[in-house]
Amino acid sequence: MTADQHAAKLRAEQAAEAKRVRDEEERLAAERRAIEDAQRKERERIYQESQAALEAERKRAVAEAEATAAKLKAERDAKEAVERKKREAEEAKQREVARKKAQLLDGRALLKDFCARFGDLPEFLAIAGEINAFLTGPK
Repeated sequence: MTADQHAAKLRAEQAAEAKRVRDEEERLAAERRAIEDAQRKERERIYQESQAALEAERKRAVAEAEATAAKLKAERDAKEAVERKKREAEEAKQREVARKKAQLLDGRALLKDFCARFGDLPEFLAIAGEINAFLTGPK
């Protein structure tokens, strides 16, 4: 084997070795990328699960708060309805008392008017006297 042939053989072996090293480095880089991709996907999955759990908890808390608010509003509305009915009943009672008082005053005014207009007529002297006695008596 000549020196040129030996040198060519060595260059070929070195080239083959360099190719084998490059291929091995590429394989290792591909494995590393695959591992990194798998880890990234796992981190993303865990993040998504935690976000979903947080969102579910937030929705549960909101629903619970809304239910509590609705319950309090219903209780308040019921209490206000009872108070309103009591107030309306009291107002109706007061209106009835005022109506009766006004009716009594109207009746007394009517009697006074009758005596003033017809009290001096002979047909009504007796009744006008009774009316005046009634009007001046205890109230």
